[in-house]
Amino acid sequence: VTNAYPVDVNIDTPPSSMGPVQNAAGTYIDSTHPAHPGDLLMVTLNGFAPAGQTIALNRVQVGVGGALYSPIQISSIGAGAYQVGFLLGTNAQTGASQPLIVYLDGRSSYPSAIAVAGIGGNLLIRRE
Repeated sequence: VTNAYPVDVNIDTPPSSMGPVQNAAGTYIDSTHPAHPGDLLMVTLNGFAPAGQTIALNRVQVGVGGALYSPIQISSIGAGAYQVGFLLGTNAQTGASQPLIVYLDGRSSYPSAIAVAGIGGNLLIRRE
């Protein structure tokens, strides 16, 4: 018989997964339909919080291309699925694959990526 010290292990719930991202017109954001700086975007998340929970706006942040945005709306759409709406900043980084992460109380979702087009619809990265 071997004696050992007890070990405490915290097991967190898995990060939420990201579903589709849409603009205000309901168009899904992809490489042929990129987001544009200033757009209202809706991100669908699964496993974001317990079903039907009311989530205060100040508990959530949305990261796109390294910039953080505050949500303007959070809606439960059933069975642990939520939609988070935010305005993409007018100085948002452009490119074909900008990282997108949603944070709830500092815990991140699994990352995803969206296309963000600049003026004229190009997907080139803006250099400042």
